[in-house]
Amino acid sequence: MNVNETTISIIEEMIAWSEETNIKVKEIGDAVLLDCSEGGYDAGALYSMACQGGLATTGFTETEVGDYTLPATQNYTDNPLTACIDCQKASVNLGGAIASGPAKLLLGECNTHRTENSDYAVIALETNQTPTKEEINEFASRCGVQNKCLYIITAPTNSQVGAIQISARAIETALFKLDRLDYDLSKIKNAFSVTPIPPTAETQEEAMGRTNDAIIYGGKVHLTTEEYDPIFEKIPSNQSKNYGKSMIEAYMDADREFHKIDQDFFAPAEITVNSLDDGKLRKHGEINTNKMIDSFGMEE
Repeated sequence: MNVNETTISIIEEMIAWSEETNIKVKEIGDAVLLDCSEGGYDAGALYSMACQGGLATTGFTETEVGDYTLPATQNYTDNPLTACIDCQKASVNLGGAIASGPAKLLLGECNTHRTENSDYAVIALETNQTPTKEEINEFASRCGVQNKCLYIITAPTNSQVGAIQISARAIETALFKLDRLDYDLSKIKNAFSVTPIPPTAETQEEAMGRTNDAIIYGGKVHLTTEEYDPIFEKIPSNQSKNYGKSMIEAYMDADREFHKIDQDFFAPAEITVNSLDDGKLRKHGEINTNKMIDSFGMEE
């Protein structure tokens, strides 16, 4: 299976339904740009699934946060390593924007567990800026594809699509932390998550805080693994020295530099682990409703 090529079916759906989903399709430097900044639930789900190489399904449910009922993403995959680490984890840049998606597999520089060659490349950017023609030329060259076969999906953090696609990253944060703790991710057979979608914020910075807080204090991840390890107890966000702070507070304390924030903070609130070696189900972590109420600007 070629992940970039199979993701093209999602791109084709986004283009075919662009008017109905408020996705603006443009050509920049011969590449195809799909601007999702004014999209809603459908655009957000398609963005998220494309970002995961079509190997995960993103849908919607609801969750209670205090007296409020909020929409939430429901994301699941039977290919968690490829979908959520190799594709979805943001580890490249295009035009100064955080980038993720199956195009990472073409670069040979992202420490992905899987690599591939493809005639197509799909990349997703968390930005309200459009890459320049020069930046597009350079990125297409790095991917080894023609410009016309490069598909760039964009949405700013302070948009509904931005909030949705970040909410759908709870599995990614759990796996990333497991990987840092040297757990063999190939043992994770499938994964499922439910995470609140925070209210759309006015500014990029406020949106960054809310979307991260939604995962840190409200994200729930269910993992099925071949073998349980006590290391799973260390995965939830309450194991971080920053726990109890909002993401904005942690960001300010780190002089607005993400790499200075305790990496243990980037994790879901709660994980449930079904271990196939002993058949047991174990839960670690906790939902923190009060922190979400504060972060999301909810009126009492």
